[in-house]
Amino acid sequence: PQDYMKRIDKKVRQSIATSEKKGAQFYEGHQYIHEFAQAMKYTEQRKGVALRNEEYFKRMADVYGEQCIIMVAKLNFPRQIAYLNETIQKAQHDLEATPFQKTIDNAFNELSKLKEEYGKEGKDEIILSGKLAIFNKNRMEFVYAGNNAEYLRMRTIYALYGKYFDIAEEKNIPYVSMGGIEGTL
Repeated sequence: PQDYMKRIDKKVRQSIATSEKKGAQFYEGHQYIHEFAQAMKYTEQRKGVALRNEEYFKRMADVYGEQCIIMVAKLNFPRQIAYLNETIQKAQHDLEATPFQKTIDNAFNELSKLKEEYGKEGKDEIILSGKLAIFNKNRMEFVYAGNNAEYLRMRTIYALYGKYFDIAEEKNIPYVSMGGIEGTL
C-alpha cells in the first residue's frame, strides 16, 4: 500500500504530514455534502466565480451513488488547542534532558494563531477543505475541490489527494485524473 508516496515530491509528502500535525481531521461520505458545499463557497469567494450549489452536489451524489466520493477536512479548535498545550508541557518537561526549544516555540506560535482564529470564527469547528471525485474500475476523476483560504497553512488539500490516492489503490483503479471542472461553467 501507498507505493505512490515514493513517487510524490518530498514537499507534497511534507504537506500531507503537516495537515495531520496541525490537527486536521478527515471525513468521508455523502453525509458531508453540506460541509463540502461550504468548502466550495470558500473557493467561489477566493476566485470570484460562481460554482455549483449544495443541491447540485446532492444530485451528483445520488446519480453516481457509491462511485462518488466526498471528503472534507475539518479543524476542531478546542481539541487542537488542548493537544498543543499538552505538547508544550511535555516539551518543557523534556527540555531538561534534550533541547526541544524549537518544538516549544513552534507550538506556542501555532497555539497563539489558533486561539486568535478560534475567537474570530466563534465556533468550535471549521471546514478547511473538501473534494469530490467520481470513479469507475479504470479511472478516478477529481471533479471539484474547495479550500478555505484563511487556513492554507494547514495543507489539507494535499492530504485529501493522498486519501483519494489510497482509495484508488485499494480499489485497483489504475488512473487518477486531477483535472477537475473549470469554474467558468
